[in-house]
Amino acid sequence: MFFLLNLILFIFLTFSLAYILNKIVFIYIPSFQQNSVLNTFILIPLSLYFSSVLYFFNLILFENSIVSLIFLEISLILIFYLMFSYKFKNKKVIYEKIANNKNDKFNKILNFFFYFLFVFIIFIFLIKSFRSPHGEIDAALVWNRAARFMFRDSGEYWLNNFLLESNFHAGHPFYLGATIARIWTYLNIETKIAPISFHLIHYISTILLLFYSLKFFLKKNINVVISCIFLCSSVLFLQLSVNQYADIPISYFILFSFIFLAMSQINKTIELELFFLAGFFIGIAGWVKNEGLIYALSLLLSLIFFDYLKNKKISKKNLFFIAGSFIAAVPALIKKIFYLAPNHYFSVNLKEKIYLITDFDRLVTIIKNMINVFLVNGNYLIIFLVAIAYIIGINKKANFEIFKIFLLYFLFSISFFIIIFLQMPYDDIYGIIKATYGRWQMQLLPACLFSVFLILKEVKN
Repeated sequence: MFFLLNLILFIFLTFSLAYILNKIVFIYIPSFQQNSVLNTFILIPLSLYFSSVLYFFNLILFENSIVSLIFLEISLILIFYLMFSYKFKNKKVIYEKIANNKNDKFNKILNFFFYFLFVFIIFIFLIKSFRSPHGEIDAALVWNRAARFMFRDSGEYWLNNFLLESNFHAGHPFYLGATIARIWTYLNIETKIAPISFHLIHYISTILLLFYSLKFFLKKNINVVISCIFLCSSVLFLQLSVNQYADIPISYFILFSFIFLAMSQINKTIELELFFLAGFFIGIAGWVKNEGLIYALSLLLSLIFFDYLKNKKISKKNLFFIAGSFIAAVPALIKKIFYLAPNHYFSVNLKEKIYLITDFDRLVTIIKNMINVFLVNGNYLIIFLVAIAYIIGINKKANFEIFKIFLLYFLFSISFFIIIFLQMPYDDIYGIIKATYGRWQMQLLPACLFSVFLILKEVKN
């Protein structure tokens, strides 16, 4: 009985927060405004972000007291509700009508096909997950392990587990670990259902987010369906989710950021709010995985670059982007500044760092290895995207801004990763690049699909 009550309480608090956030966030995305249930489900990851932050602070301040955790979560829900009632309740955002998806027979068939595929891959996800309920090696040694430290040793010594040099990847942020530990704390049991459900929600939310956001921008359903088929048909995208890795959750927040940037191109009256939200969502990525901070910085530099080309200065909208990303990244920064764990991937010695960074032969080797990995392990989806671009062609009337931003963002990200590789005191850089390359692709794939399909010519029914 106690377990059931705690489960109901957990679901109620999670969905209540997601529901209030839906009322605030989806004001700015018209295509979602008609379905409150769908909106709420899609925003569960955002609800989990706030909950994981509260769980982290509850561990630090109150040694994981369940009473204080419930109090903090209820307080946060009330704060957001008051924000909604005061500022957003009567707020209306007007967009010029873009989408023209006719509810004809052909579109109904397309929608049916997509939803059939969607249900099918969820079925596959569940089968594979229950065959391997603990995920793969990174889930066992990093993400779920962090959750166990928080749940089992949540008193004053719990942080010591993350400050040991011998601890595997202890420097990662706590989005996954804190969220899973939060579920276990409410239920008072380490159930395997928690990490499986967590990753299933992110997997589903990312696909639905791509589908319904493109329905707003694209006139033909077939383009929308094709983009989502690419995502659904990616075996690696599915497998990383089943493996319980952090790559799919981070892809969700990156995609959301690009959606808000795209919205800012068609509604200049709320440009500042949209840039703030874009910054906020990419800032959350830093709480999911270390690469998230790189992605946030890369996107910021891309926006500043194009803004400077136009205006010869940094405009106000980019300051709002910085503000949003900084606020969202505060938990990750606190973790990095005050609870920084030793990292076996990087040299601590300054002399060694300088030597590694300035080693030109090492730079050439890294670039060669990255090209080699790309050629050997290149994802077939990228090839298909290029093929479609050539076959269908580019829509001359499309706004290329988001696509250009994505390309530059991708280049900045790769450059930062090269700098990181240079600092690694390892000779087997090829092995590390090979292990991470596919994951990078999947982290960026939803945002890539969104950006590419915005500029493609529309296929005729």
